[in-house]
Amino acid sequence: MLTSRSIQWFTPIQIAPLPTAMAGRYGDRILTLGSCFSEHIGERMRHLGYDVLVNPYGTLYNPISICDTLEDLLLDEQHRPDYTPYIIERDGLYYSLRHHSTIYGESLEEVHEATDLLWHTAHSRLTEADWLWITLGTTQAYYLAEDGRAVANCQQLPARLFDRRDLTLDLLQERMLATLSQLLAKHPLQVVLTVSPVRYLQDGLAESNLSKSKLRILCDTLCRELPACHYFPAYEILHDELRDYRFYASDLTHPSDEAVAYIADHFVAYWASQEAREGEMRQAAQRLRKLSQHRPKTPHGAERLQTQIAERIAHYQEQYGEKLCIPSIIESL
Repeated sequence: MLTSRSIQWFTPIQIAPLPTAMAGRYGDRILTLGSCFSEHIGERMRHLGYDVLVNPYGTLYNPISICDTLEDLLLDEQHRPDYTPYIIERDGLYYSLRHHSTIYGESLEEVHEATDLLWHTAHSRLTEADWLWITLGTTQAYYLAEDGRAVANCQQLPARLFDRRDLTLDLLQERMLATLSQLLAKHPLQVVLTVSPVRYLQDGLAESNLSKSKLRILCDTLCRELPACHYFPAYEILHDELRDYRFYASDLTHPSDEAVAYIADHFVAYWASQEAREGEMRQAAQRLRKLSQHRPKTPHGAERLQTQIAERIAHYQEQYGEKLCIPSIIESL
């Protein structure tokens, strides 16, 4: 007779952790690029005190936009990119077609300065990074109709100004292999690839699944060709292990907070060393975050809390130095 204890309710994803000598540690410097899911994972790792620069150019959904960004970041100071040709005006504000819509200004010069600062920040991080985490979202990409330049964000401009293309697997494999090979020749870091579990339903489920399939094959090709590339099955965890609308947000396309937390726990188990997962620094990060989340009810209580936080920070800085990224813990609240 079957009982609730004898029934297996789901098929767990078997994820082999990274080799011990390669596994992530506190003090590693990390850059994330890609879809909004990489922001979710990156921010949760910041909560734990890891040094993560999360999607500096904003959300990049397709592999071509990610390659364009990486190739820009590989340029030196003297030849750094000029994004002025991509800056457009809409409703009295200026935006960049190569960056997320959160990057805007009241003048072309203001946006130029902002994008230049972003390049310097991201370039510096890539130069010193130990890890690059890339999340691929879709094979759909947009190009300017007038000259064929790829854009990362259409910035709500009329659709007639763009050509939408479904990128072929051959094109994606050729471009990403070339870009990552160039990157790894210059910076010997490790790359973790994921396919975003977010479904893109603009053209329906069948087209979304086809797009995800191409991205999965792309990741497999990269991991076979480049030993520094590794695959983490975020997509499979949501769609094959959790596999229930309870684990989706109300829009039925994005994972719920519970699903993101579940996948993030799997990611830590996959990526981080045992010491990083279970050691003192993780516990210190959790204690500091919990303390910082307190909301005192009186001015005196708030003042006392700030003193406690300052003392705790000073203690951890003395004990762990820069390995525990305290700004990440505080800023991510």
